[in-house]
Amino acid sequence: MVYEAVEQAARAAKRAAAGLAGAEDAAITAALTRMAALVTQEQGALLAANEADVEALPESASPAFADRLRLSPERLAKIAAQILTLAE
Repeated sequence: MVYEAVEQAARAAKRAAAGLAGAEDAAITAALTRMAALVTQEQGALLAANEADVEALPESASPAFADRLRLSPERLAKIAAQILTLAE
């Protein structure tokens, strides 16, 4: 489940890259700023979905892998901050 979702996200990002290549800086900055805001606003939904993903990991998944996958409010705040850094 997790692997398929990552693969789908990677394919979607590749398709979107062509459109972003010609985008103006202001549009990219606005999109990144909105993305960071959504990470913060939708924290509860993101954490719930993430918990379901972690719970659905196969038993063969290592504890280290599960830890890297697991999100927390602190990790989401850092993700939002990193997105804002990209927007600068």
